[in-house]
Amino acid sequence: MYDLWQRLRGAVGNALVWSVGWALAGVAIISAIYALGFTGGRPFLEAVAAAASSSAVLGFLAGGIFSIYLGAVGRRQQLHELRAGRTAVAAGLLTAVSVPLFRLGLQALGLSFIVPIEVLVITSALPRVLGGLTAFGTIKVAQGSLGPGRQEQVRPFSRRSLPDSTGSH
Repeated sequence: MYDLWQRLRGAVGNALVWSVGWALAGVAIISAIYALGFTGGRPFLEAVAAAASSSAVLGFLAGGIFSIYLGAVGRRQQLHELRAGRTAVAAGLLTAVSVPLFRLGLQALGLSFIVPIEVLVITSALPRVLGGLTAFGTIKVAQGSLGPGRQEQVRPFSRRSLPDSTGSH
């Protein structure tokens, strides 16, 4: 049971980190769009708030899906053995599929405005890029946090990857 709670806590923590990163990316993108003069008739702060909130929700979703993927695929590999590039491509593909499906699900429930399928397909490019970049960064930061001599001891999503109170395994 402890292992399940550890995994759940890690997945939620990862999803929150992705959520913040995606919200910041959404703010940067909408700011760049407004700086280029494409306002769409919306006030800037309203557009920033909409971009940040929707990007944060999608980032949380993508981060959670990435955690599930990493738990399933990375369980048999040690952290230093994971290839960040390969993981980034997989995460990009997962987000390219899951984000439009999530939006379609919200529309089916009447919780979102209707967006034509063509727009969903086109806008899946941004989550694909963000998903890939965020996954790459997540793996690289995790691998970089390993100290010398710890590479052989750490497996993602395992209880053994957590140091005890003395800092050793």
